[in-house]
Amino acid sequence: MYRREKSSRTQARLAIIAAAVSAATGVSPAWAAALALSIGLVLALEAVNSALEYMIDHLHPEIAGEIGCAKDAATGAVPIASTAAVVWGLQCCGP
Repeated sequence: MYRREKSSRTQARLAIIAAAVSAATGVSPAWAAALALSIGLVLALEAVNSALEYMIDHLHPEIAGEIGCAKDAATGAVPIASTAAVVWGLQCCGP
C-alpha cells in the first residue's frame, strides 16, 4: 500500500511528524495515547480504502456509477478521520 498509494505515503509522513512533535513537546501519556489511536485510525482507514479499491478494480474493472460511488465513499472516510484528529488535537493542545 505504501509503495502504491501516494495518499498512504502522505498519511504516514504526517503521522511521523505528529508523533515527533508530540515527543519533542513532552505531551502527557494520555495525550500520546490518544494521538496513537488517532494515527492508527487514519492509517487503518487508509488501508481499508486501498483494499476496497484494489478488490473493486479487480472484480469490476469497467466504469460503473454505483461502483464509483462506493469507491468515493470509502475514500471519504480517510479525510473525515484526519479532520477529526486535527480538530481534536487543536482542542486538546491548541492555543
